[in-house]
Amino acid sequence: MCGLVGLVGAQQGPNVVGAMIASLRTRGPVCRLAIVDLAGGRQPVSTAGGDVCLAFNGEIYNYKSLVERFDVRRGDANVSEAELLLRAYVRYGSQFVDYLDGDFAILVMDSRRRACYAFRDPVGVKPLYYAPLAAKGGWAFASHVRAFFQHPSFSTSLDHVALAERRTLAFWSSDRTCFDRIRQLPPGCSLELRVAPDGQAEAQPEIRTFATRRGPATQVETHPESEQAIELCSELIRRSVGKRVEHSEVEPIVLAWSGGIDSTILAALVHADYRDRIAAVTVYDDSLEADREYTERLAGELGLKHASYKIQISDFIGEFARAVSENPGAQPAYSAYFIGRAAHKLYPTAKVLLCGEGADEFFLGYPLFVCHDGVKERILRALHDQDPALVASSSLLQRVQTWERRSRAEAWNDFVDVHQTHQLVSNHLVAFDHACMSHSLECRVPFLDGDLLNYAREIPNELKVSEGVPKIHLRRVLERLLAGTAVPARSVLECPKSPAFFATRACTAWLRGFVESRSEKSALLQSRLVSFARDLADLFWIRSIEVVFLKYRGEVEGMKFEDLAHEVIGEN
Repeated sequence: MCGLVGLVGAQQGPNVVGAMIASLRTRGPVCRLAIVDLAGGRQPVSTAGGDVCLAFNGEIYNYKSLVERFDVRRGDANVSEAELLLRAYVRYGSQFVDYLDGDFAILVMDSRRRACYAFRDPVGVKPLYYAPLAAKGGWAFASHVRAFFQHPSFSTSLDHVALAERRTLAFWSSDRTCFDRIRQLPPGCSLELRVAPDGQAEAQPEIRTFATRRGPATQVETHPESEQAIELCSELIRRSVGKRVEHSEVEPIVLAWSGGIDSTILAALVHADYRDRIAAVTVYDDSLEADREYTERLAGELGLKHASYKIQISDFIGEFARAVSENPGAQPAYSAYFIGRAAHKLYPTAKVLLCGEGADEFFLGYPLFVCHDGVKERILRALHDQDPALVASSSLLQRVQTWERRSRAEAWNDFVDVHQTHQLVSNHLVAFDHACMSHSLECRVPFLDGDLLNYAREIPNELKVSEGVPKIHLRRVLERLLAGTAVPARSVLECPKSPAFFATRACTAWLRGFVESRSEKSALLQSRLVSFARDLADLFWIRSIEVVFLKYRGEVEGMKFEDLAHEVIGEN
């Protein structure tokens, strides 16, 4: 796992490339954080003649089976993942990605075809960004937006279309960022960029959707009251956890544990199969002392190594500028940042963190899926207030407009799909990747395993919510997993717990009070960004991104909160 930087059709010296790579330094030493193949695995890799070069960020969980499929010679049994991917590309071309089971962002430079190819995993666990440079300056690719700002030929502004999407939905499209010239490669897509003989890159890359090879669709039992259905779901989650734990040579593997249904399912599975390799961490603040006590007691009953980390307002203030620089996302994701910080401080040798992201989207755990009608109406009202020109420029907002004329069932199913396709990526996966990688940790997401998602998609949405109770399948899975332990499932299902993002509730309340106390003496309310913000604290976040990146190019070393706040608020 590493940080990627690529330039196509742009002639730049080593100092520019070096600065771009250096901006990704938290993603691992020399931009490679070794988790498997610790001694080898150097990147990028190239063919003997140097005509094809490949680099990738992520993990290939079916690596061993691919070694057999691609008939790697006996003497090359220790071939690295990157080298294996290179061989697969040389043999199968762009179709090689169809064989992969993993979380990945892959960049291939192929001088034979005078082309660059990029690939992102089907769900979007690993980020990959691309952006045009100045006129005839080519294109750049990177694992983090900060790298682009180190290039002298790159300039951008905030993307008002993305901000309009965010104001309407609380997230933006999975192919956008907050910067108008930086795009994400959408999940499950490949990108092709041709280079002319004179070295100039095409004006626009071509993006295609690819489909990973999975087993044929079968008729499986999906009703939550079916023992067969819950047994299958439990087994698929167990296999997914096994892939992500076993694909690491570094210990401990840290589990982000809130004590809720999703993270406790993961805790129960690692307790049963990998207890000695796992350490759990819970983040909390003064308002969540009960949650801390609960998870510590639960860990004791499961016999799982566990530690708690209290988030102090002083830490929040001290880390604020860096949190903005690491994750200029649709939402601040302060909790994800401090989960990474806690894991790194409590377990300094750890390089992998397991989290429960994706469970709420694909098994319908959010209350908004139960109260869909009210949420839909609020979204449509917010949409009506948006600039029509911005709506016309957003395929996502145009899609949302159709909810008004579709049947209730159709609108609800599309509402779910939008959250699975866009909200999950922009608010969670990108945030957790950047937040954890800022502390040199790789985030792995068991609930987004391909086989498990295939099963989740087989379940009709109406079966995932039972009499107003969300995430019914995972509730049944938890009951099954805890049946043989000292922990009664009822204690987890009935104990009121706060979502993990509440762990920074005291910090965000402090920030809100700070901004409100300064607003009357500032130019903040005259900002052109006011229409894109929900409240003053939200406006402060957007302006912080603008200042950190458009003025300081993402470099915040030594920046104090007070200095950043003064520029953001614009006090008179």
